[in-house]
Amino acid sequence: MDELRGQPFAQYLDYVSDALLIDESIIRLKESLAERMAKGMCAIAFNLTKITAPSVTSAQISAIYDEVGLPWLQVEDYQDARSWLQARIADADRAAGRS
Repeated sequence: MDELRGQPFAQYLDYVSDALLIDESIIRLKESLAERMAKGMCAIAFNLTKITAPSVTSAQISAIYDEVGLPWLQVEDYQDARSWLQARIADADRAAGRS
């Protein structure tokens, strides 16, 4: 992230196991997201097709992304996410006057 020098970037997450975040993990995730957003992260897309309880995980993490103000999209594979993520990066570039 530091090598990007503040230029916008987006992330794609492919969850491969179920996880239910406890309070401490939620706090740490919010801190991590705030750090990444301060360094230029402008969006996140996530895939939950490989886990057994996607609705629970989706509800929990999307609420966290909403709370920190990070645009998100739930997808079934990277190809579904790619153009949306690229568009969020282009939006962030325009907002910063870089395009």
